[in-house]
Amino acid sequence: MTFVMFIEILVDSGMTMAIVQRKDLDPRDLDSIFWLNIGLSLLLTLAGFLSADLLSVVVENPEVALIFAALSPIVFIKGLTVVQMGLAQRDFRFKVLAVRGGAAAAVGGVVGIACAISGLGLWSIVAQNLATAVIALALLWRLGSWRPTLRFEWQRAASFFRFASGVLNSQIAVFFSNSIDILVVGAFFGEAALGVFRLALRIVNMAVDVFVRPIQVLAVSQLAALQHDPPMLRQAALQVLRISTTIMFPAMAALAVSAELIGALLGDEWRDAESAVRILIFIGLAKSITLLSGPMMLALGRSHAVAFGSWVVCGVTATSVIAAGILARGQEPSAQVDAMAWARSAAFALAVTPVQLFFMTRSAGLPLRSLLKAMWPAFVLGALTLLGGISAQLVARAFDASPTVRGVVAALASVLVAAVVIVRERRAVRNERTLSSSPETEGDAHQRESQGGDSQDSLN
Repeated sequence: MTFVMFIEILVDSGMTMAIVQRKDLDPRDLDSIFWLNIGLSLLLTLAGFLSADLLSVVVENPEVALIFAALSPIVFIKGLTVVQMGLAQRDFRFKVLAVRGGAAAAVGGVVGIACAISGLGLWSIVAQNLATAVIALALLWRLGSWRPTLRFEWQRAASFFRFASGVLNSQIAVFFSNSIDILVVGAFFGEAALGVFRLALRIVNMAVDVFVRPIQVLAVSQLAALQHDPPMLRQAALQVLRISTTIMFPAMAALAVSAELIGALLGDEWRDAESAVRILIFIGLAKSITLLSGPMMLALGRSHAVAFGSWVVCGVTATSVIAAGILARGQEPSAQVDAMAWARSAAFALAVTPVQLFFMTRSAGLPLRSLLKAMWPAFVLGALTLLGGISAQLVARAFDASPTVRGVVAALASVLVAAVVIVRERRAVRNERTLSSSPETEGDAHQRESQGGDSQDSLN
C-alpha cells in the first residue's frame, strides 16, 4: 500500500492543484491534461505489474508480488480522477466530493468485511481498496459534468508543468517526511515499539484529517479565487486560521485528557501509546497553526517555495527522529516510543512551525500580531477544554472509578466543554461580522461574489 500510495502521487503529478490554481481554463487545457494523465497512469500501472516480483524479493515475501500486482489498477483509476477532482475543488463542489467519498468508503467496507467473513484473509483488504476506488471513480464521473474530447496539445499540458512540478516535489517531500519515523522506529526498535508508535501517530493524524485537512483543501480553492485581491486574501486567510485553531485546540485538549482510554479499551500492551499521544498532540496544534502556509503559497503560484519548505520539514524531521533512534536504542519500549514522539513534536514545534509561519507572513503580507490575534480565542478554548476534562477526571478518581470510567468521563466532559465554547465562539464571530458589515450596493455585491463570495459561503 505504501508503494501504491507513492505511485498515486506520481500519477497526480500536481495537476489537480494546478487546475484549482489556474485563473483561466480552456477546455483544451483540460483535455490535454486528461490524456497526459491517462498515458502516465498506464505506464505506471504497467511498471507496477512488472516490478511486483522485484518488490517481493526486496521485502523477502513472495506474497507481496501478487498483492502489489492486484493493487496496481488503483494507479490507473487515480489517473481517471485527476481532472474531475481538480474541477470539483475549483468549483467548491465539496458536497459532491463528500457524497462520493462516503459512499465509496461504505461500499468498500461492506466488500472488505464480506470477503473477510468468507475467509479471504489479507485479500479482503485488497478487495476493499479496489472496490472503494472503483465506486469513487464511478460516482465522481456520475456527479461531475465535464467529459473529455479527443484533443491533445502538448504545449497546453506543458504550460501546467512549472506549477505542477513544484506541487509534486512538495508531495514527495511530505510522503518521505511522514514515512521516515516509521522506518526509523522499525529499524532501531522492532515491531512492538513500531506498532505502539503507529497507533499513537494514527490517532493524532486522524484528528488532523477530520478537523484540519478539509479546511486546508477548501482554503486552497478559496485563496486561489482571491489571489488577485490582496486585502480580501488576507481577510480570508485570517478567517481560515481562526476557524482551524478554534476547532483543533479544543480537539487536541480533549484527546490529551482522554488518552487513558487507549489502554483501557485496547489492552495493557497498548498502554504505552497513551503518553505518546499526549506528546504528539503538539503536532496537531502546530498543523492547525501552519495550515495556511501551503495553501497561501499555492494560491499565489509559488509551488516551488512550498516544495522547498516541505523538504526543509523532511530534513528536520529525519534528523530529529534518527537522532532519537540512536539515543534511545537499548532502552525500554515505552521510553523508545516517547523518545520518537518527542523528536517528532519538537521538530514541528521548534523548526517546522517557525519556518512555515515565516513563509505565510511574507507571502501574504500578514504581520505576526494579526496571526496571534486570530489565534488567541483558540488558546482560551483549548485551556477551558483541558481544565474541564482534568476536573472531571479528578472527580472520577476521587470516587475510585476504573481507568475506563475515568477515561470516558474525561472524554465526555472535555467534548461537552469544547462543544459549548466552540458554539459560543461561532456566535461571537457571527455577531462581529454583522456589526462590521456595511450596506453594499448591488455592484459591490456582484463584485464580492465574483471575487470569492462562493468560497466564503462554503467556508462559513
